[in-house]
Amino acid sequence: MKAYIRVIYSSEGRPPADVTKIMREEGFHKVKGQPLFEGEVFDESELDQKMAALHSSLKGMEVRYIPSLSAPADAEGVLQVRASEGMKGWAEAGLNTEQLSALLETDPTKFKHEANSQFKHKVEQLMAVREKEIREAEEKRAQEEREREIREAEERKLANITTMFGREGGVTFHDLSEGSGLDPDELGDLIKDMVDNGRLRAEQRGRNVVYVTG
Repeated sequence: MKAYIRVIYSSEGRPPADVTKIMREEGFHKVKGQPLFEGEVFDESELDQKMAALHSSLKGMEVRYIPSLSAPADAEGVLQVRASEGMKGWAEAGLNTEQLSALLETDPTKFKHEANSQFKHKVEQLMAVREKEIREAEEKRAQEEREREIREAEERKLANITTMFGREGGVTFHDLSEGSGLDPDELGDLIKDMVDNGRLRAEQRGRNVVYVTG
């Protein structure tokens, strides 16, 4: 919880800068524009312990101080401004800061509920976008894997048929069709391309046409 210490300086005492240094060392930070310091404590017992240490540190500095677990009335405006400043980045995240600022000033409980609601909505939006990105990435990887498998299968078929073309005495279309795994249309196109490129030639062997490498 927040703890506040109102400091009353004396012209007979140490400079405010010296007091600020000691307060900082004890875990209290100055509220801008106010002779007020704030810090975090677990409970009133911890505040008492901190005040005991602070009392010793400030001894002889001619300053008076008033501890409290609630903000002094004249500091509420400053603290409210600081709280509003904490929402500066919220507008960039798409939150309705105009509405939230008004609620913060008039009804902190509703502010908390509305802020949580808006944050939850934004988180759900971000989750939906990220889940879509992950899903699309997984689909892309799956597609790439399928394409790789198809490509490797075609490469194996091509390697197999190339080996068959190298058989001594040549090989028939029927043998190529049975052994290569290519359908007749694919095989016919491949043989035509190889013949046209001079890598393969067709020879008549009795009643059969055999293909031998050029």
